[in-house]
Amino acid sequence: MLGEFSLRPTHDAFDEAKIADFLQTFPFTEPDPIKPHVFTICGDTASLNAYQEARMQAKHDAVLPYLGCLVQVQPHQVAVNQYCQKKHRDHARKFVEWLLQEYPCRIFDADGRDITERCRPSLDYLYDE
Repeated sequence: MLGEFSLRPTHDAFDEAKIADFLQTFPFTEPDPIKPHVFTICGDTASLNAYQEARMQAKHDAVLPYLGCLVQVQPHQVAVNQYCQKKHRDHARKFVEWLLQEYPCRIFDADGRDITERCRPSLDYLYDE
């Protein structure tokens, strides 16, 4: 399992509104109350509530709590941080699968290495325990 990675479009840019709309179709997923371009994907209501409570108590520049997967959406990169329990990563995998169907992308690890070929034809490299 890879804890952090990013996806970058090979053509043009990501449609941030389209991605945000899709993310909000997942149960237990909401934009961060302080940084609306960051979404938290949780596996259950209790985790989402705990995240929101911890986040509201934190300062603007505080490290986000690891109570779910964090997805940061920007025009030229979608960053995924999945240092969390498997129940949260299962939803994040569905999101990443959708993103790759919608946009031609390259996938990079946290050190900026292109790992796209390791993630084909399956995303198991990103999600196997």
